[in-house]
Amino acid sequence: MNVVYNLASPTPDHEGQGGYLDANTEGLRNLLEEAEEHGVKDFVHLSTLDVFGFKKKRVGASEVRVEGPPSHPYQKAKLEAEMLIQASSKKGSEMRLKVVRAARATGSRDTTLALPLLRMIESGTVVLPSGSGSAMSFTHPRDVAKALFRVATAGEARAVYQLKSFDCSLEALARGVMEASGKHAQVKRAGLLSKT
Repeated sequence: MNVVYNLASPTPDHEGQGGYLDANTEGLRNLLEEAEEHGVKDFVHLSTLDVFGFKKKRVGASEVRVEGPPSHPYQKAKLEAEMLIQASSKKGSEMRLKVVRAARATGSRDTTLALPLLRMIESGTVVLPSGSGSAMSFTHPRDVAKALFRVATAGEARAVYQLKSFDCSLEALARGVMEASGKHAQVKRAGLLSKT
């Protein structure tokens, strides 16, 4: 076997899903050992830009967006997984170990962002959270698949690749979904006390 792709992890948006740490540490450790034992040449681990922390808005007049340290269990687990990859690399593994950090995935099968936006569009009103005008980074799953293949076949060992398809605000994404669906809706921003 020439390449192992490690894509296994619950996503942070699935309510009630735990097991972030088990899948990203014990699962990864087992996979690395098996891959090493079977002479795998290239090992590509899919991580996330969320290892840098989710963006938080600083309270104050400046309204500057800052990135906080990893605080969500998903972020922490993904960061620990990357540390396992680094430790394995330092032990002298003969595998070419590579990490691809992808931005938040969205596309036609995205049930956590694109689908709710489409449902709101169909209802006639899109209600966006406050701060939805700030830019976010996104990836399309096809771009992730292409990047994983390119990294596996041409990438250097012990490298970390950061991947995004585009930057846009939630409002721009909502308008893009409207345009793609051919439907129109009123776009509103939620107030501070909104429960949306």
